[in-house]
Amino acid sequence: MNRFCFIMSIIVGLCLMEQTSRAETQYVTDFVKIGLRTGPSLENRITNFLISGQSVEPLESREGWTRVRVLTEDKDDYEGWVLSRYLTKDVPWKNQAVSLREQNNVLKERAVGLERAWKEASQNEQRLKADLEKATHDLQEVQREYDMLKKGSKDFLRLKQEQKAMQVSLKTLQEKTEMLATENESLRSSQRTKWFATGAVVLLCGLMIGLTVGRQQRKRKPSYY
Repeated sequence: MNRFCFIMSIIVGLCLMEQTSRAETQYVTDFVKIGLRTGPSLENRITNFLISGQSVEPLESREGWTRVRVLTEDKDDYEGWVLSRYLTKDVPWKNQAVSLREQNNVLKERAVGLERAWKEASQNEQRLKADLEKATHDLQEVQREYDMLKKGSKDFLRLKQEQKAMQVSLKTLQEKTEMLATENESLRSSQRTKWFATGAVVLLCGLMIGLTVGRQQRKRKPSYY
């Protein structure tokens, strides 16, 4: 609120400075009408009447008369002579009232604009605050997920190393199994050879015993011839 009052004070000061910068412009005093003549005397013809508060630009002065340029809103200015005593540098109260009313309207519009801008700034501040809180929360979530992934990556590397060691152990075990299978097959083959040789020896011994027994039996038979 203090900032708003300070801005309003600056605007009023600028408006007053703008008003004082036009001090060279003169005005018709608070008479109802004065005559605008073709020359600097009462004998000259009146071409127009100027009402109180009419703004004029003084061009030259001569013996209590001033040649002026009448300032109009439509820029269709015209010139003539008026009595100098009917001119004043002070802005008439009617003109001041109109000017102040216009300035008041301008200030009101500016105040409305400033209030609207202040509301928009407040809304933007609230929105930015909400965005900041959300961004902070999202950052915390990302940090938490990062920590979890970091921990998970360590566990993954450890498991990968263990898996690699298990693969090496499994490969060694397979090699030992294949070696034992080969040795077992060799042992079985050797046993079959031994059994075959033993059977052949037994068979040969049985054959020799049979031949020996047969010969002895043939010698013991009586001869009938």
